[in-house]
Amino acid sequence: MKKKLKVIASILLSVFVVLFFGINIISLVSRQGNYGVPQIGKTSFLIVYTDSMEPTLKVDSMVVVKEVDPSTLVAKQVDSEGNIIVEGDIITFYRPADDKIVTHRLVGISTNEDGSYTLECFGDNMEASSCGTSGCEGKPHDFINSKYLIGKVVKNSYSLGVVYSFISKPLVSFLLIMIPGGYVLIVSIIDFIKKARLLHVENEMEKKRKEEGLETHEEEMERLKQEMKNQILEDIKKE
Repeated sequence: MKKKLKVIASILLSVFVVLFFGINIISLVSRQGNYGVPQIGKTSFLIVYTDSMEPTLKVDSMVVVKEVDPSTLVAKQVDSEGNIIVEGDIITFYRPADDKIVTHRLVGISTNEDGSYTLECFGDNMEASSCGTSGCEGKPHDFINSKYLIGKVVKNSYSLGVVYSFISKPLVSFLLIMIPGGYVLIVSIIDFIKKARLLHVENEMEKKRKEEGLETHEEEMERLKQEMKNQILEDIKKE
């Protein structure tokens, strides 16, 4: 039972290490063509680092961003009294002015002559720390060409974000790789040593048998098989 548990544990740890490496490799490769944002297929994954979208998106939340056609986006709409009629999509985009990735609410969209779109965006939190002590009221909105659009936020999770931020730390990542990897390596070395010792003992026993003129293990097994075969034939004849 213990041996089976060790095998299962080794397999699971090996799968974990492979998946961990695989995800990190995919992340590094996909970042190059997506403004430095990890991407799998048409889905990007980011961590929220500022409070500009609180309480909708808390700091350290993970957001899942889906690549979409800009023409399908819906902007926020309010009535004459400032009441929200349509919430509007939350989008993630690259802002070339300061070389940053931003996730904000879409508050306006217009079509350009070349067929592209201009996306007007702004954060929900009027008291965001990034706006300073005076708050965000009166601060300029972002006007971004749709070519810089990364996608629309379709899901978010604070718990996953906290876990991802923790395991992404260099020391934690190193330990997550080395501990299971080291365990698998040590178990493999121990098994190899045990098998090598067992093989050595078997070889010594066979050598001693030959020196003493006794049957080898293979010869003894063959003799037993033949005796069993003869016994069966004798029983058949008696019947």
